[in-house]
Amino acid sequence: MDTNSRDTNRGDTNRSDANRGDTNRNDTNRGDTNLGEASHGDTKRSNADSGRSSSSTATSATNSTDTTNNANTTNTSATPDYRLDPARLPTVGQRLALRVLHFFGWQMHFRPLPGPRGIVVVYPHTSNWDFVIGLVAKWAMNLPYRWLAKDSMFRMPVLGSWFRWLGGQPVDRSAPQGMIRAQAERMHAASWYWLVITPEGTRGYRPNWKSGFYHLALEARVPLVLVSLDYPNKVLDFTQHLWLTGDREQDLAAIRAAYAGRMGKHPENAAPIELGERRREPRQEP
Repeated sequence: MDTNSRDTNRGDTNRSDANRGDTNRNDTNRGDTNLGEASHGDTKRSNADSGRSSSSTATSATNSTDTTNNANTTNTSATPDYRLDPARLPTVGQRLALRVLHFFGWQMHFRPLPGPRGIVVVYPHTSNWDFVIGLVAKWAMNLPYRWLAKDSMFRMPVLGSWFRWLGGQPVDRSAPQGMIRAQAERMHAASWYWLVITPEGTRGYRPNWKSGFYHLALEARVPLVLVSLDYPNKVLDFTQHLWLTGDREQDLAAIRAAYAGRMGKHPENAAPIELGERRREPRQEP
C-alpha cells in the first residue's frame, strides 16, 4: 500500500513537472508572441513612413533594418552601408576611378538609383574641383549621366566632341520657349536617362537656386537624387532620393534636410536653398 502511495506521489510529481514544463513553454510562446507583436508594430511604423519623401524613405529603410536585427541577432549592422568598395566594382576602370578618389581622401556613398530616369541635383557647387570630382565619380559608377551646357561650347572642334563623349548635351539658351516640355519628352523617349543639374548655375554666390530642375521633375514625373559634395568630410553622397509633391514649401524643406550640414569648398559661395522665379513659357498652340 505504501509502495502504491509512493508511486502515486511520483506520478503526481511527474505530472506537476510536466505542467511546469508546459507553463515554461507557454511563457516562451508568449515571449515569442510579444516579439512578433513588437516587430509587427515596427513594420506598421515602417509602412507609415514609406509614404513620405525619398529622403524619409531612407529613414524608413533604416527602421526596417533595425526591426530585422531585433528578431535576428546574426546581423549586427543597424544602418545600411552605402560606401563604395573598389574590390566590389566589376570593371578595372571603375576600380581605378574609385581608388583615385580614395587616394585624394574622398569617400563615395552610392545608393541604387530609384528608376531608369531622373534628375541628379548637385549642391553645393562652389569650385571648379566639383567638376573633376564628379567626373571621376561618374567613371567609378560607370553610368551614362547627361548634363546640359550652352550650345556654343559644343561648336569647338575638339572640346565639343569631348564634351559630348562626357555626356554633355547642348542647349540653345536664345530660344527657351518649350525647353522644359521638350526635355521631359527627351527623357521619356530614352530607356535610361539621368540628367545632372547644378541648380545654382554658377560657382559664385547667388541669392537662390534656378528653378528649372524643379519644373522639369514635375513635368517629367521623375525622382531627384540629391548629391552633395561635403569637402570638410570629403564625402561624395549619392544616397538621398526624393519624389517631389508639387508643394513647393514641403519639397524645399525636404531638400534642405537632405543637404543639412554639407559644405562646399568655398562655403561662402553656396546659394541659399530657395527657388528663384522662373519666366513663364508662352503656351504653344497644338
